[in-house]
Amino acid sequence: MRAIFVTIFAAFMSLSFVSIASADETQIEVTNAWARPVFMAGRTGAAYFMLKNNGAEDDRLLAVKTTLSERAELHEHIHDQGVMKMRQVDHVDAPAGKMVMFAPGGYHVMIFDVKEKLSEGDSFPLILTFEKAGDVEVTAHVMKQAPMQGHDHSGHH
Repeated sequence: MRAIFVTIFAAFMSLSFVSIASADETQIEVTNAWARPVFMAGRTGAAYFMLKNNGAEDDRLLAVKTTLSERAELHEHIHDQGVMKMRQVDHVDAPAGKMVMFAPGGYHVMIFDVKEKLSEGDSFPLILTFEKAGDVEVTAHVMKQAPMQGHDHSGHH
């Protein structure tokens, strides 16, 4: 009887830890994930979204992956002596209670050597890796222009 109780207790505790991990992941909210069409395989694409950290602690976006390519990177545009330049960044801060916009002319995800053509109406997964929240998967929708703010066109976990 004691062995059954210990087994049930251990199973319950493992489920509790899974719930805690899931709760941490939902502190990061990603909406309006989108990308422009890519007309030929082998070209470079870009993805954009709105990121909000609903948690009480700061976090950092460290990396991004997608099934579309072996290489996706975090990038930003900067003004350097009157010239707009793009550069790779090793992370993007996600301050507690704040939103961070990934948009043309700012932060964005560069997707290199896209494996297939992307047409308007297509969608693909992006896996965002955060320092504390871990992996958050979203669906990016291919469209010619950014979705209107307030209209959620993506999923998040």
